[in-house]
Amino acid sequence: MSPYPIPTEHPFKTGWPDSLRRAVAGDAAARESFASFALAFYRSRRWRLLRSVPDAHHDDLTQDMALHALERLASYHERPGVPFEAWLLAVGSRVVLDRLRSDMARRRREQAWGDETHTAARTRPDPAVVARARDALAQLGAKCRLLLGLLQDGLRPAEMVEMARAAMGDPTLTNKRVADDLAYCKRLLAKKFAETAVAPMAAPETP
Repeated sequence: MSPYPIPTEHPFKTGWPDSLRRAVAGDAAARESFASFALAFYRSRRWRLLRSVPDAHHDDLTQDMALHALERLASYHERPGVPFEAWLLAVGSRVVLDRLRSDMARRRREQAWGDETHTAARTRPDPAVVARARDALAQLGAKCRLLLGLLQDGLRPAEMVEMARAAMGDPTLTNKRVADDLAYCKRLLAKKFAETAVAPMAAPETP
């Protein structure tokens, strides 16, 4: 049981679904009610969304998730069979993933620049190669970009699976499925990288 349950009498909940439609349309009172509801929702799901985040950052991230959901609300489109809470979880998961990736990147930079031997041996990458790699990556689908980004961040397999589940909103993802998808994405990236040397960018492929 969450220590922060969502009150059943919350105005946004009792006015559903009209309150959602008005909030999406930009009604100020409905948006204010949604912000309060979103904060209560993310507090009630902190145990699920913030397992990989130190406790000291929970309050700040919970508020960040609610603010981000409010900013993204105008882009919400209802899909048959997909509950609104799934959209909220996906938005919150993206905020958490971005924070974790930012923290990991910062730690890697600090470690790299703190190692004098490593720093002295650093070589500047060829800008043309970097540009080709970015062009190749841009042609991949969202899932491949996510998985390759997690791989670049240095996550262990179990961490990668956990973050992929959160980012995609799919708790059924297995280690094998993520590993198979990642292997496919690596092959596709290598193919696209080779093609950028001789051909213009093609339309994005999925996954």
